[in-house]
Amino acid sequence: MSLSSARCSLSAFRYPAFSDEETMPFRIVCPPERFNHLRNDPAFHRLMIAGKIANALRFGIVAAKAATGPVTYTSTRTRAASFHYVSALLQEALRFLPRLGQYYSGSQAFREELAPLLRDGTVASLQNGPLDRLRDHAVFHNDDVVMAHGLQSVALDEYVLVAGDTPLAGDVYFPLSDIAIVHHALSTDVQGYQLLGEMSVLLDQVADVGTKVCKGIDSLFREAVSELGCSYIDE
Repeated sequence: MSLSSARCSLSAFRYPAFSDEETMPFRIVCPPERFNHLRNDPAFHRLMIAGKIANALRFGIVAAKAATGPVTYTSTRTRAASFHYVSALLQEALRFLPRLGQYYSGSQAFREELAPLLRDGTVASLQNGPLDRLRDHAVFHNDDVVMAHGLQSVALDEYVLVAGDTPLAGDVYFPLSDIAIVHHALSTDVQGYQLLGEMSVLLDQVADVGTKVCKGIDSLFREAVSELGCSYIDE
């Protein structure tokens, strides 16, 4: 049976739901004979792209959440880079959802978890503002407009070009570069800790929407793989 024509039914799914609570390791395995058919199915290709997107989003979100504790140059670099990276990934994910819907708009997961994000006014504001500027100018591209615009808004008592918790290569950080990117992304003139506060608020918003995308993809996988005769294996 082609996944393109599969009727997704959550009620038919026999595997446990993915959960935020600690559980035992698991795998969902596609039998070779089924995979040999699915490898040429465009709908399966879109599902695998969705999985790749969720992998990348979770990487960035987990990194951002892990950068807690004492404020150091390294932790600040990690949190700022996570903000930039997750914002760009989220923009790509939201742009991809209509393509995913070409095959899965009839599924419960898409209707109830993913499609509402495309109609959400707050999400649209993020997309048309900071996510667009970060994705199109600063993260996946290195456009001159980022520094030309961002540096114009920076007004500090001290301009730290390079710093590090130690001189080791892995600890080196370029603070002013990130500050300029944040100014460009937010189109704001606020400075110092207030700017970091605005970035943190936006990072929380981005992480929240990104987590919803990931959970929607989780649910879509639960529906879709149930039609493929896959096996759930506890490890």
